[in-house]
Amino acid sequence: MKSKFIYTILILFLLSTLFCTHLLAIDYSELNLPKGAKARIGKGVILDIQISPNNTRLAVASSIGSWLYDISTDKQFAPIIKFEKLSVSKIAFSPDSTKLAVSSPDLPIQIWNVENGEVVFTFTESKGALISLEFTENGNTPVSLYQTGVIKVWDTINGIEIDSFSTIKPKISIKGNHFIRPLSLHVDDNTFTVANGNMDGSISIKDGKSGRNINKLTSKSDIGLSLPIYYREEDTLEKHPKSDKYPLKWVHEIDFSKDGNTLFTYSNLINVKWHSVGGTSGPSEVWDVKTGQQLASLKTHVSIQTSSNSKTIALIGHKSCEIWDIKTKRKITEFPNVKIIRFSGDGKTYAIIGKDFYALWDIASQSEIILHRSILEWVENPPEEYFLSYDGTLLATADENGTIALWETRNSKRKRSLITGYAKPFFSLAFAEDSNSLATLDLAKNIHVWDISNHKKTQSIKTGYLNRGRITYSQNDKTLICESEGMIKKWDISSGLLNDTFTIPDASLVLFSASFDDGTHLNIHGTSVFSKKNNTLLIETRNGIEVWDIHTQKRLNSFEKVKQTVSVSILSNNEHKLAVSSGYDVRLWDTHTQNEYATLKMPMSLKEKISQLLRFKFYRIYSLALSPDGKILAVGTNEKRIHIWDITSRSIIKTLHDQKYVSSQLVFSPDGKLLASGDTGGLIHLWEVPSYKHVATYDGYKNSIRSLIFSPDGKSLASTNIGDYSGTILLWNIPSK
Repeated sequence: MKSKFIYTILILFLLSTLFCTHLLAIDYSELNLPKGAKARIGKGVILDIQISPNNTRLAVASSIGSWLYDISTDKQFAPIIKFEKLSVSKIAFSPDSTKLAVSSPDLPIQIWNVENGEVVFTFTESKGALISLEFTENGNTPVSLYQTGVIKVWDTINGIEIDSFSTIKPKISIKGNHFIRPLSLHVDDNTFTVANGNMDGSISIKDGKSGRNINKLTSKSDIGLSLPIYYREEDTLEKHPKSDKYPLKWVHEIDFSKDGNTLFTYSNLINVKWHSVGGTSGPSEVWDVKTGQQLASLKTHVSIQTSSNSKTIALIGHKSCEIWDIKTKRKITEFPNVKIIRFSGDGKTYAIIGKDFYALWDIASQSEIILHRSILEWVENPPEEYFLSYDGTLLATADENGTIALWETRNSKRKRSLITGYAKPFFSLAFAEDSNSLATLDLAKNIHVWDISNHKKTQSIKTGYLNRGRITYSQNDKTLICESEGMIKKWDISSGLLNDTFTIPDASLVLFSASFDDGTHLNIHGTSVFSKKNNTLLIETRNGIEVWDIHTQKRLNSFEKVKQTVSVSILSNNEHKLAVSSGYDVRLWDTHTQNEYATLKMPMSLKEKISQLLRFKFYRIYSLALSPDGKILAVGTNEKRIHIWDITSRSIIKTLHDQKYVSSQLVFSPDGKLLASGDTGGLIHLWEVPSYKHVATYDGYKNSIRSLIFSPDGKSLASTNIGDYSGTILLWNIPSK
């Protein structure tokens, strides 16, 4: 069956709309900023890279936008998609390289003309989360499949919906537990074939228009060796008994091959109890759609990739990569110690990447075209991602520092070193005392230093050990001090060299997360608190909360009465006061005398008290902030309130009620005249002090604020968030007082 569709776009979660070619000269850090922001640091996390079939454009999808580059001139176009609070997953060029398709969960799908930036088509009506979008050969008839089971047919020339139909119900229940039915769509001429998973683990093949059953695929065996395609005898799947432990095989993902003749399914083995659902990963299976024959049943650790012409399949496991011919069910070749393989878009070649080599192979002759050794010499840091062009002549690589490079595969020549600025999610932020530099710690265990004036990276330090730790500058701004799981390290900023290291005994690793009824959540990693003024660190250990002198590496104080795991703790600027959350209350300590001098009990209504007593609801404190003079304490609770306490009188002087979400971060400005709150919905609020009049709301993120800090001069507020693979920091304007 010859292919009849122009291109297939998998699930697309991409940012919305607006081609910005007139903004070519503007720095990305100032493009499409949310209201109130003055700059953006970082281009987000790289989630997808695509090379146009004619090898003239490279598109990069990041967590905050989509970027388009001219490969021949290295010219960076402005982002064709404006920055939004939505994460990016996929981008796709049309085979003629003239169009790019983008989408997001909350906005219409749009197809753009790459050359002039005009919108070719907009899907104005959504029927749930998009699963797939395929185009027939003439390119004017897109067919979209939604999670609800609705299929819609469109005319891009006239901009109208041609047809709409649904063949299945999207959800089924197992003892009160709802599961989304997996779906996949294949378009061939005017035929729409849908595959959907059933409750019994079988897969139904249906005519998308009529809903008529075409075939039903049912597993005949769980033993891989008894099937035509398998992965190595010692790694084949053992038979899973039909026991009470895992009575159901639930198919959670289905994919058609490009020609529609082969189906790939991925499953879980589920145990359903009266109060919960548990399970383990089940087999990945390969099917012949026409005959219903089960071709393979593979262990979870064996990943499957297929060529664009659907004739060749790659099975990648712990020991090797095996190449199979689907039609003949014959293993063609095997590559030991190869974990990465990329097929070209034309189905003629594939690239294999090993630990110390890279090779390009011809599929038809199964011969090696070229072999490169010492590929790590290509780049400063080993690549994390590889993307092969449509014709197999270009290879794009991306490393953990956000550097994207293009290589000519037949001679290993670096064609273009494109971009830095993409980043991993940030865990900790710290301003230098002069407010001119910002230090960040990211998920890749890298420290980066950024120039605030031009938003450029001035230093990168690969730590190799930091795990969701804390970072701060020393008093002279020449040293960065990092803490992770009780390990303290000092780095010289100018040279990037490690100066000193020591470990705090019995340090506790606090990992805490909470989810709320509004669908938001927060994560708390550790309770360590730096103070630059006296070069001290407050940290939780098995013996209680301890205060350490970073320079002398000596313990100054130990609060042994505070031994339970706490979620939030904070020191006043003069370090005379220590505030520790204790579930429902805040305990105040004098760091000099080591005495607890007050307990602040959070107010609760009768309903809240009853809920707490019956353990229907846990009343917790998730954020604390002490004013610079140590006289005022702000407390954020899970009741979406912020209580302002006068520490001297032990009384609440103000309660901020108008919170849509729980406050995950609280911080006072250096002069104490502003209070900033970052919440689990990604909103940042500013209040004047002491009136606590609300002065601003900044809406720049989708998920919970992770870090929120004022610069020492009080002119900037920096923030980053959790989730959504943010990989970006926003700098906010401070309203004039």
